[in-house]
Amino acid sequence: MSLVPTISLTVLTTTSRCCIELSDRCLFVVRAKKNLQYKPIKWKRRMPKNVLSDMAIGVTGFYPKQYYPEPLRLVRYWDEEQNREFVFLTNATHISPLQVAELYKNRCNN
Repeated sequence: MSLVPTISLTVLTTTSRCCIELSDRCLFVVRAKKNLQYKPIKWKRRMPKNVLSDMAIGVTGFYPKQYYPEPLRLVRYWDEEQNREFVFLTNATHISPLQVAELYKNRCNN
C-alpha cells in the first residue's frame, strides 16, 4: 500500500471552461490567450534560464473570475528551438517553471 497520493495532471491545448471544471480534481497546464486579463499577486525573482517570469495571478475578467476565483500560476518561457515566447497557466504550484514548459511541450507524447 502506497502512502504517496496519486496526482492527475491534464495538459490541455486551449484555455477553456473544461480546464476550470477539472481544476478541483486535477492539475492542469494550458497556454494563455493573448487577451488574458489578470492582476499579479506575487512573483519570483530568481528564474532559471529561458524562464522570463513566474508569478501568481488573479484573473480579472468578469466571467473568468466567476469560473476560477482562486489564484493561478503564470509562467512565461522562451523557447530557443522555435525562437518564440510561450505563456502558460497552471494550478500546479509545486513544480518548477521548467517542468511546466516541458509538460506542455511533451503533451502529445503520452
